[in-house]
Amino acid sequence: MSISTVFWQTFIFFIFIFIGNWSIRKGIVTPQGNKSISALIVNVFNPAMIIGSLMKRSDYTSRDLVLKVFIIALCVYAFYIIFAELTNRFFSKNMDERKMYRLMVVFSNVGYFGVPMINAIYGANALIYVTIFVFIFNVLVYTYGISVLRSGKSDGPKFELKNFINVGTLASLAALIIFLFDIRFPELFERNVISLGDVTTPLAMMSIGFLLGTASLKDIFLQKRLLILTLLKMLVFPTIAVFLLKMTGLPLQVIGTCALMVAMPNGNLPVVLANQYGLDAVLGSEGVIMSTLVSIVTLPLVAMML
Repeated sequence: MSISTVFWQTFIFFIFIFIGNWSIRKGIVTPQGNKSISALIVNVFNPAMIIGSLMKRSDYTSRDLVLKVFIIALCVYAFYIIFAELTNRFFSKNMDERKMYRLMVVFSNVGYFGVPMINAIYGANALIYVTIFVFIFNVLVYTYGISVLRSGKSDGPKFELKNFINVGTLASLAALIIFLFDIRFPELFERNVISLGDVTTPLAMMSIGFLLGTASLKDIFLQKRLLILTLLKMLVFPTIAVFLLKMTGLPLQVIGTCALMVAMPNGNLPVVLANQYGLDAVLGSEGVIMSTLVSIVTLPLVAMML
């Protein structure tokens, strides 16, 4: 694996984040505009990226490897959930903050960070592995995620099947079907879907810049427990993952992809959901900012282990 590729890809992400932060500070993007951009990312560009990632493939990965990655991804998320349930009391005594810590442990930015990162390192043929992580992420965020947010509350949106059947989940399912049944589309259609998907990462990174706003980075990084969680998630857990994955004898491409999925920074979807459920999402926003900034150091370090 090219460590320089990981570093420069992460650095490019930070350029987009800086542009987003500059845009909201200058008033080019308003809070209402940020909401509209987020809606476009979630409902249009991200689904196109998920499906388009499978259209870029030039050859096919064995179904056996896909099944193994699916099992690995299930194990990763099972570990996250168990860890979150056992340790959230250590990170905070406040019930709402404990909910946010649980969500920060489980839900990483496997889509917006993961797809372009793996595409840059291993090429489009490895993106099916990322799609598996994204699919499980979408399933869990509307099941486990909602159960966490609703715990101890009688109000707020309830879990409904229609929330589980969302654009992100359907796009991930469609991508898996395209892969499993070797489906091809007209070249013009594929090109346009891919073009829509290519918009996702710049806008998603800019949205993190919007989130940063005028926040004090010094105050964020002085939160010791948040920093401990960030280092656990982005350095300790990936190190353990690399060690265990190397024992499986799987191809380096699979090992690298799965390890980097574990090393991704916090996702911002839990922050969006927390706002919907009336929770103070400041802690979640700070976790996204801290982990994203830390990733410029930790992702290359994880790459060096592979």
